[in-house]
Amino acid sequence: MAGSLVRIERSGVIPAPAASVWRLLRDFNAHALWHPAVDASAIEDGDAADVVGAVRAFRLAGGGHLREQLIALSDRERSLTYCLLEAPVPLYDYVATMQVLPVTASEEALVVWRARFAPPAAQEAALIHMVQADIYETGLRALADRFAAV
Repeated sequence: MAGSLVRIERSGVIPAPAASVWRLLRDFNAHALWHPAVDASAIEDGDAADVVGAVRAFRLAGGGHLREQLIALSDRERSLTYCLLEAPVPLYDYVATMQVLPVTASEEALVVWRARFAPPAAQEAALIHMVQADIYETGLRALADRFAAV
């Protein structure tokens, strides 16, 4: 049973122009290229990876499968929003947005990753920590490392 709706947000500075970071992130199937938790990913039904409605099915490096659906994508705002369809953990009503903003003083990018979801009350603290630390913070560090290596 779902508990209260929680909102989380994490951000990180990426050492690359916003346009370059957005080119990678707007590909809804590219997260296996930069997030260490994702082992393999595929877009279902042969859809393009940047079409609203596309569903990505992916395998986690530590085991487990997830399915997420792209529900909004804006090149003008450099943002994408997706929802969780299936997961091995109870993140009910999970909707997340990633947005890439330019840091004009340094030609870098700020990536903001936010979500809302309703975890079971008994697991709320653990699931919030998992999303914040294991998914978002780990992913943002890996994204920064990927561009720093270029």
